[in-house]
Amino acid sequence: MKTIAYYISDYGFGHVTRSTALIRQLLQCDDTIHIIVNHSYGLDFLRKALVSDRVSFRERETDIGFFLKEGSIQPDRERLRAEYEKYIAAKPSFIKEEIAFLQSQRVDAVVSDIFPWPFEAAKAVGLPGIGVSNFTWYTAYLDLLTEEELTPLKEAYQCMSAFIEIEPCVEPTWADNVVPHSFFARAIDAEEVNRIRQNADPTGTKQLIYFGLGMKIDAGRLDELPLWSSDNCHFIVAWNTDVDGPNITKIPRDYLETQNYVAAADLAISKPGWSTVAEALTAQVPLLLVEREGMREDAQTIAYLRERQLCHTVRWEQLREFKIDDALLQSTKAQQRIEVQQEARDIAVDILRLIN
Repeated sequence: MKTIAYYISDYGFGHVTRSTALIRQLLQCDDTIHIIVNHSYGLDFLRKALVSDRVSFRERETDIGFFLKEGSIQPDRERLRAEYEKYIAAKPSFIKEEIAFLQSQRVDAVVSDIFPWPFEAAKAVGLPGIGVSNFTWYTAYLDLLTEEELTPLKEAYQCMSAFIEIEPCVEPTWADNVVPHSFFARAIDAEEVNRIRQNADPTGTKQLIYFGLGMKIDAGRLDELPLWSSDNCHFIVAWNTDVDGPNITKIPRDYLETQNYVAAADLAISKPGWSTVAEALTAQVPLLLVEREGMREDAQTIAYLRERQLCHTVRWEQLREFKIDDALLQSTKAQQRIEVQQEARDIAVDILRLIN
């Protein structure tokens, strides 16, 4: 039995949910592998979502991600720099610990989305180190930190033996073996989608609007947005969103397959986080994305989608005065659609090929 050490970024649930999709497919494609999940932020979710005697879990802090200004979705550069300095200072000891872990557990390969240090550890002990992502933290920080400050990240990513590059990806050539792939998400349950729609809108007369800014965003007084008084709309929001009302459905805190709520919507309003975008695209739900400054990954995602007429956008400042009307709904329904079938399975097959 081969053992894969699978590392998942700690920044938000997007990396967690897409890694869940891939790990499920890896287990289905090869019944001789064992996967050790290395993560901390969403570990409780992962334990519930990946119930298998071939999956074990190791609580391990990974990436620091971004830090946002209070009451905003804009990046806090000063705090990022302070936390990044501590993060880099801990790198040598972390890699030393990971080398010992990989050897003691007789790991055969490393997969990471997209925590950099495991690639150096894998290379040090002669193991494949496969990256899976639409970005790296090196490029994500290019507009926020200096090139010199980013050198440790650059050196780590150059240790990848292969990079599964997920659209929309604008990255240096980190590895000799670069494998391109499209968007993917966890499988949608059509019966569950119908149940969600029926519960949220029993009469079938409302427009269902998914509204998600991400689990790590404190956007201030969301309950004061005029958005919630949009005519003929019923909103689906995360359990921790600070808004209530008769036209609000909150996703239960313990509900795992949140992609079904996205699929139930007539429109998804979201920051341009990759996983929510992927869930909407695979379910063919129109997108209205909230733009923010200083986030390179956001800009790349929006540019990619705009070029293909796959989204509309609204600036964060506009959202504070924004309401949904018939003209917007009609224009978003005219967005192009893409067909994505079994992409997660295809990626899993490529990971197994690269390992073997």
